[in-house]
Amino acid sequence: MALHDFTIINPGYEIGDMTGWTLDVNTPETRIDNPNSGTFYSRLGNTAAHSFGAFYQDVNLPVAIRSLALQGALTFRAACWQDDFSGDTDLGQFRVGIFNSSLELIQCLNQEHHSDNNGTWAQIVFDEPLHKDAHFVRLRHQGIRLAGTELSFYSDDNEAQVNSTVIFRYDIGLVNPSADDGTNGWTTTSGDLNVNQITAQSVPNPNPSSNFFYAANTSAFVAEQVIPLADSYGLGTALDTGSVQFTLTYMQGSFRNLDEGNMAYEFLDISDVVVGTGSHVNSNNTKQWQVRSIGDVAPVDTRKIKLVMQGVRQDGSNLDARFCGIQAYFTVSSNFLDGVQEPPWPAPLPAENRGFPTYVSRGFPQNSNRRFPID
Repeated sequence: MALHDFTIINPGYEIGDMTGWTLDVNTPETRIDNPNSGTFYSRLGNTAAHSFGAFYQDVNLPVAIRSLALQGALTFRAACWQDDFSGDTDLGQFRVGIFNSSLELIQCLNQEHHSDNNGTWAQIVFDEPLHKDAHFVRLRHQGIRLAGTELSFYSDDNEAQVNSTVIFRYDIGLVNPSADDGTNGWTTTSGDLNVNQITAQSVPNPNPSSNFFYAANTSAFVAEQVIPLADSYGLGTALDTGSVQFTLTYMQGSFRNLDEGNMAYEFLDISDVVVGTGSHVNSNNTKQWQVRSIGDVAPVDTRKIKLVMQGVRQDGSNLDARFCGIQAYFTVSSNFLDGVQEPPWPAPLPAENRGFPTYVSRGFPQNSNRRFPID
């Protein structure tokens, strides 16, 4: 899934004309006789007066995306379909220009495609690290007539998107995740929350702590913890792309009777309004510690996380739904994993989060800021 898909006006020319595209030298047209998809495609057209033809469209990067680009955390992908059905040797080119806020060209991608006289559409694709100063992108089609009176070069189905170039992990500042500090950090909203020590009865014990949360002699309990998310690390910017994954993992067991327990979470905005929720199915009568993991993509506007630990006694005198080893974190993922770079966060993480983020990235090409003339 792309981190962001650019909104291209009339990308496949299905409006039936060149709406959304700026005409630059000669007059392109739309045709319907042999599209790559849909009904229409574009042709650079009659170039009797000039042998050159071109048209283009500019698409802006949203503010949140520009912030991630500044951190060197994005790749850019652009694609279109091109062909020449005429049998001539006309030359066509799909060119992508990356511009900064001063309208200066800072990165150029271009690829040529000659006529092969077989009437087959060919996809042209660019997939490159995005320059950190990128502000907007220009998609440009241009061609040169080398024979005849028509520049018979065609295009269809334009697309452009950006993706994350890193996998980075942000562990939220969860207080007392393994009951090592009593019930500190957790607010009991129903029943009683208690702490006990893991004994031989609970072996094997994959959790490094020797303690766990449970409710003792109560019929039900609910305990919560709300964690504000520090935007100073760029996390808020990433969350507002709608592509950040939240994960909650924890150890759980019952060991006796049929008591049930689960953990849940809520995504909250800055005003504590719930913008999304998630919960694991109840677990009961588990004779050993088991790892549970739940999560979802964090909704846009997420600024806090509420974690909920809860249990219900089904029989016996104690509520034996037990929890320990709680972890909660965010990740942004990518398919481009062939190197390592500095963390995308512009400030050090708090002491409780040191060791993260975890990330992998591919480096920026040395010639990525080469320039080319604007025709």
